[in-house]
Amino acid sequence: MDVRAFVREDAPGGLAQLKGMRLTGEIPLREGVINDALRSRTPWRDLMISVEDRNQIVLRKGLFHVTATLDETVDTGHTPRIRLRLASAVIAWTVGRLVRLPYVTLDGRIVTIDLGAMPPVRDWEPVLRHLRRATLTTSRGVLRVQFEWSVDPASPRG
Repeated sequence: MDVRAFVREDAPGGLAQLKGMRLTGEIPLREGVINDALRSRTPWRDLMISVEDRNQIVLRKGLFHVTATLDETVDTGHTPRIRLRLASAVIAWTVGRLVRLPYVTLDGRIVTIDLGAMPPVRDWEPVLRHLRRATLTTSRGVLRVQFEWSVDPASPRG
């Protein structure tokens, strides 16, 4: 089965054919995969992410480097949102002046990214709405996403 065709053609109908299906697992994302996705589908083609231990990431764009801590828990509301805590208030102020993307919000040092609105992820919204739980952990070079996904007939989300 072509997963992209499934998402494009079947998922918008609510995944009725998958009612009751449950998946749990872990997806290890190497930083090279993350950076390739950012380069191919976002306006910041020269943004690089280094994944470090203890949920630390470093974002690099030219000479500008930002260190942040990923919140382990992913908000799985209507679309998944991840949160990062920037290392300093000065960096947060600078990021607030530079980053003008509709899927990124800044509140103090907390950056929230609406994954469902990001270009590389947006097409997957019909599938992501069934994400029930997700956590993020890192080790050097790898971001691990542990998840629970289900199409629950009793849920208002589908």
